[in-house]
Amino acid sequence: LIFDLTNRAGEFMEKQVANGNPFYLQISHYAVHLGITYTQKSLDKYKSLKPGEKHHIPEFAAMTEDLDQGIGILLSKIEELGLLENTYIIFMSDNGGRSSQPIGNQQTVARNYPLRNGKGSMYEGGIRVPFIVAGPNVKKNSYTHVPVTGMDILPTLAELAGYKEKLPEVLDGGSFASVINNNGKGKVERNLPYLIFHHAVDRKAQSAIREENYKLVKTWKGNQLELFDLSKDVGEENNLAESLPEKV
Repeated sequence: LIFDLTNRAGEFMEKQVANGNPFYLQISHYAVHLGITYTQKSLDKYKSLKPGEKHHIPEFAAMTEDLDQGIGILLSKIEELGLLENTYIIFMSDNGGRSSQPIGNQQTVARNYPLRNGKGSMYEGGIRVPFIVAGPNVKKNSYTHVPVTGMDILPTLAELAGYKEKLPEVLDGGSFASVINNNGKGKVERNLPYLIFHHAVDRKAQSAIREENYKLVKTWKGNQLELFDLSKDVGEENNLAESLPEKV
């Protein structure tokens, strides 16, 4: 599926370029997920390596390398089509990594360490994900500490594409165009000054709200409230709720 999706995406871009169309393309890979599939070449490579403490499953490593190759093929296609100078590329995950895998030995070191927990939780291991942007005026190897979410993508692309109309106030996100074009410095202006996360479905209901460096996590069962200063405690080990009740 990695290479099938990659090829279909490449064909889509070729068609748009041939027709002189601007385009938006979103590729949501099945990898890396629990349907662990891989090429034999990648599996042979990782089976020959010494297992790590956090990551020790050759099959999962092989799938990850195959995904990386798929991304590389797409980047080469963008370059081949002459789109590098006017195309923004965003690479991200939809949620934090799982705390465990269905195959392989049990973890001795938490998979998302130093972050707490993983997918399905509102701690950083569940919501802090890779987020990489490449494109015009984005300085190579630059980095930012400004928090953004997937909800910021629509307002950002609207600004980068030159959309002049006022966006609906119901949108939770804001544009991070000024951040990526200013070497990671700046601020994302949103209708509300904080970020909200929530998850329930068939898991334990939990919510989080973040403003600047402070983050409040609410576990609905028992009405448990935890406050963390992420600038000093990214592992969310020091609960400040009792010492900072007004902040809570």
